[in-house]
Amino acid sequence: MASDQFYESDGSDSSATLDNEPDDEMVNVESAQSYKNIIDLTSGVESPSAPGNSLSISSQGQSSTFEGGHDEQGSQGSNAAVPQILDLTEDRDVFTAGNYLTDERLSVLLQDLNRIEHSPPPPVNENQSRDAIVIPEVTISGRVFKPGKSVELLDGKFLRIATVLLNNGEYFLRGQHFVRLVQMGTQFPQWENDLCWVLKETTDGVPLPSDDVAIGQVRQFRTIHLTNSRNVIIDGNGTQGAGYHRRRDLFCRLKEVYVSEVEVAIHYLTPSECDNGFVVSTRLLRAAWRGNTQPFGSDSKPREGFPREVIDVDSGSSAPYSDQFVVDLTQPDYQIRLAKNWRRYTFGDGFCGAGGVSCGAEQADLSVKWAFDKDPNAASTYRLNFPRAICETAEVFDFLTNRPRDIRVDVSHGSPPCQPFSPAHTVNCSNDDANSACVFSCWNLVRRVRSRIHTMEETFGLLERHKLTFNGILHDFLENGFSVRYKVSNCMDYGIPQSRRRLVIIAAGPGDVLPPLPKPTHGPPGSDLLPYRTVRMCISNIPPDTPDHDVQGALSRGLRSGPKAPFNSNSLARTVTCGGGELNYHPSGQRRYTNRELASLQTFPLSHKFGQKEVKKQIGNAVPPLLSKAIFREIIKSLQRTDEAE
Repeated sequence: MASDQFYESDGSDSSATLDNEPDDEMVNVESAQSYKNIIDLTSGVESPSAPGNSLSISSQGQSSTFEGGHDEQGSQGSNAAVPQILDLTEDRDVFTAGNYLTDERLSVLLQDLNRIEHSPPPPVNENQSRDAIVIPEVTISGRVFKPGKSVELLDGKFLRIATVLLNNGEYFLRGQHFVRLVQMGTQFPQWENDLCWVLKETTDGVPLPSDDVAIGQVRQFRTIHLTNSRNVIIDGNGTQGAGYHRRRDLFCRLKEVYVSEVEVAIHYLTPSECDNGFVVSTRLLRAAWRGNTQPFGSDSKPREGFPREVIDVDSGSSAPYSDQFVVDLTQPDYQIRLAKNWRRYTFGDGFCGAGGVSCGAEQADLSVKWAFDKDPNAASTYRLNFPRAICETAEVFDFLTNRPRDIRVDVSHGSPPCQPFSPAHTVNCSNDDANSACVFSCWNLVRRVRSRIHTMEETFGLLERHKLTFNGILHDFLENGFSVRYKVSNCMDYGIPQSRRRLVIIAAGPGDVLPPLPKPTHGPPGSDLLPYRTVRMCISNIPPDTPDHDVQGALSRGLRSGPKAPFNSNSLARTVTCGGGELNYHPSGQRRYTNRELASLQTFPLSHKFGQKEVKKQIGNAVPPLLSKAIFREIIKSLQRTDEAE
């Protein structure tokens, strides 16, 4: 967290606090658990290997050179008269006044910077030997290679051994692959002593095998600690969080799961993925981030159809429902089920527009608490549909002047204006700089409202055409302890009758699991999914007297260039934009869509009201409610699983 202050321990500190904003609650880490020291790893600088301190080993025709130092048990490598292998991973380019770039070189450099910055996925070994024999361990020149040990490779990457293999007289290692954060993209925190666990998965979440590594590719043994904390925490009692470490030790907190260039997850390790002695309680992490958290949601308002009394199933007596409802874990099944029914996670909608995201959030069963938008017409529409929520007509930084406790929510969303990043945006306008700045305000929003989960929805052009901006957004979240997942999704896969590609980002705060993105619900014939929704399905049953559905007015205005050829209404519509959409017209070919038809193509319910001005613009700028509903349903399931487990 950007505002957190950690102190390197000298053995005398007994507590640490998180220095939040002046209005925020001060959370004392020690009050949650009796941790004695918090050690800053980001300031540690590795000590260089001593010259000549290396070990040469050989086995069945193979030879490897290990730079000396210590293995995981702390044993000292023996000296050998072999050339020292230099670690080039720490080199830094130095730019002096005499350096310059030609126009051609500058063009190449800009093309390089414009590529998606992420670590390349570990090479997939499509030909792992079926004849390889798994052996418990192998000893070469006094060095023992066995599962659990970690090694640095000649290419500067790292491996934690899971399996030792013997194949045709040669030894191979198989296990987890790691890359230094400083060698990853700009979206990653640049922590010198930190690694990232990198792996590749299929779209179904099945891990793909990585290359086996020949022992000849090993440079030296290293100690790597896997932890779910930004800083290793050592308990003075030697229990949770305890762990001895040296300055040369490396740490892994992040894991990048690569599916494709448009689908990646980067998350902090879960407790089950951490080493013994380096696990931090998820409750402690969450408490340090946001203070007290009410399980199953901060809203105590009961849903329709549920009793307003709490009944004691043992005695049969009842008591009035209390806002201070407490989950009694002595009867876990009943109490957890009751809490799920009586509590809801609260939701805040930044840059809310006409309320497409809030509409889907409410359908998913979130309790909408607040919203803001600088457009007075959009804010007016929002208030018509969410009278119980507070909606401010304000810029984001004006909204953030509210007291933190008044705007704190469990789940937050921000869809800043995306026009500067859209592939359709070809001409600069006066609002581009202000709209671009709004994208970087999302972390300020999250930091203020202290949400457990934050979501963003943007044009896919942000990822494909503005990588540095996109990586800056991810960096803000990752550096402050949030896990992130992103994917370019097509709205038609979720019941929206448009081929509309959108970038969806989900960020999970400290102590919370990163929710998955929803799986497609609609697909082509033979996919075992619901069929794609069509124009006909969405607009054929709109009652004639529905507001914003003036068919006669649309007919009288016709089309700008005259009637067009009719098309089959059992097909997808063109993308709905703030102007209605290029060549987007009614299947009859005689008129444009009415505003209500456009809203239906965006999956707004017929009950959704719109104001008097700029209705078409509000509809085109909206996030389709069915897309947000699918996203928030997965988020609610994930939060409930976390709260139930704790």
